Amino acid sequence: MTFSDTVNPNSPENLTPTQKFFFGSKMLVTGGTGFIGHVLLEKLLTACPNISKIYLIIRRKKDTDIEVRLDRMLEDVVFSKLRVQCPDFRDKIVAVEGDMQLPDLGLNPSDRLLLRNEMPNEHENVFTFFPCTLPASNSDPQHTGL
Repeated sequence: MTFSDTVNPNSPENLTPTQKFFFGSKMLVTGGTGFIGHVLLEKLLTACPNISKIYLIIRRKKDTDIEVRLDRMLEDVVFSKLRVQCPDFRDKIVAVEGDMQLPDLGLNPSDRLLLRNEMPNEHENVFTFFPCTLPASNSDPQHTGL
């Protein structure tokens, strides 16, 4: 038995400050099916393996179910290393149908309730919101360009 065999990588003293902050946390991500969202999801799941759940708001496209869109997205090469290192990472991602251009994020009442119930109380860890959604078009009055 070596020293590295006795060290628990999930022990608080072995975690980075970022890993400690996100340990057991739940997140809401919009725009996760886009380029920035792909990179964010991969980085979060790779760097912080103890994240509890990531709720990903996905807009339905034509006749494609959001779960199918999510599964296709996770086949991207960006996630190839993660698929090898943590084959069950998909279990941490929950697809939620929504649309950022609609009132209440286009969420149906049951999904709004699900997300509301997932908000932490004073005894739980953080619930973080990552808005990765870009404006719908350049004509959007809030669009300022990059």
